[in-house]
Amino acid sequence: MARWRNSEEYVKCLEKSGSEQNSKYLICGFYLSPDHYVGAVCILAFIVEQCNDGSAAGNGCERDIRKPGNLGAFMLFLTTFIWNIGELIERLAGPPPAEEWLAYLGAYVLCLGFFFTPAALVHFTIDYPFRFTTFRRNPKIRMAVLGMVYIVSLIGVIMIPLNSQLGNIVLHMEPYKVFGITLWGIKSGPVHAIFSVWTLTAALIFMFGMFIKLKGLTMDILKNQIFITLTGFFIMFVIIVVTTFVPMVITHIDMYPLTTLAFTLFGITILYTIRRYRMFLVVPQVEEKEEGFTEEVPDEGVHEMGKEEAYNKFIRLAKSGETCLGFITYDIDKFREKHNLTKTAIFQISKTPGKDHLNPEIPEHLEMISFIITSFLEQVYKPIILIDLSADWLKEETKKKIAENIRDIAKEYGGVHILIN
Repeated sequence: MARWRNSEEYVKCLEKSGSEQNSKYLICGFYLSPDHYVGAVCILAFIVEQCNDGSAAGNGCERDIRKPGNLGAFMLFLTTFIWNIGELIERLAGPPPAEEWLAYLGAYVLCLGFFFTPAALVHFTIDYPFRFTTFRRNPKIRMAVLGMVYIVSLIGVIMIPLNSQLGNIVLHMEPYKVFGITLWGIKSGPVHAIFSVWTLTAALIFMFGMFIKLKGLTMDILKNQIFITLTGFFIMFVIIVVTTFVPMVITHIDMYPLTTLAFTLFGITILYTIRRYRMFLVVPQVEEKEEGFTEEVPDEGVHEMGKEEAYNKFIRLAKSGETCLGFITYDIDKFREKHNLTKTAIFQISKTPGKDHLNPEIPEHLEMISFIITSFLEQVYKPIILIDLSADWLKEETKKKIAENIRDIAKEYGGVHILIN
């Protein structure tokens, strides 16, 4: 819904006429709605963060949208960005009767984002910070559910260009007063009203889904992501309801809508969890199959081997074209160069900090190893995972804990786990 700040500069703009009036509306729009264009830049930054390709360093793309859960976050950022741009255009339209076409354009763009946001939120709920067990075990069900929610949103979007021909079924613009100033505002048609309910339903699905995911979680690294994300969502939800939906229902309330601020705050919390907890996650990649390398893939489960046998097995399987993930005690760069492994995801078990280094004696790193493995297994069927626990500085208690975690993961997720103790 279009709303302007009440200010002397804005009133001066209203007193202008003709072409000068139109240009002044644009200037005043940018001056008086900083929350929108600053918010748009922030949300766009979140999108770029997800698409930034860091493939030149270490384990593939550092912030690639193909990583587990990141595509859902990307879609949520993208749809709220479109919603935000629509509101900004709508506010630049100026007061009636000026620029009604621009007000309509902003409203249609807003609806484009508004209609897709519930689908993106459901997508985010399913995948972030980990997939529901049902969808992980049955990828076709996941794809069917995502296809359904996005198709519902697409149907609403298809209605947008047919709005006027079908009797303003999505929305129509009408003058209304806020803070004593007459503005263009959206009046919901049946389609818009249905998607308002769908948006609220998606919000409830999100909250319910996050609470279900919390149940039975033992990894603090996952609990923290859910708690932080829920906190950001509750803040966003309250701001949008109080400043946007309540004034639409109770018409005598004048309230400046803070949707952009709400989206930005929620985006910041999601981005924080990505930066804080998910930078180690990798996109599964496969080496080009080398001639002469054929290796039989072991059965799923945990296989304990000697160090030399385990590494030989891992290297031959990687060069045979199998998807592999390794936690090794050798220097990563030298290991890659020696065995010509350019794409395989590899981490180094090390006491010293460094890129792609993990120290299991640090509780968070201990959990991170399990988190990396489970996220990897969400994306690949029966990958080869090497875990080298032969470092003499590792405590026996730590080795035992990791081995127990690997066995639990193997039972729940499957995969071929090669363990060096």
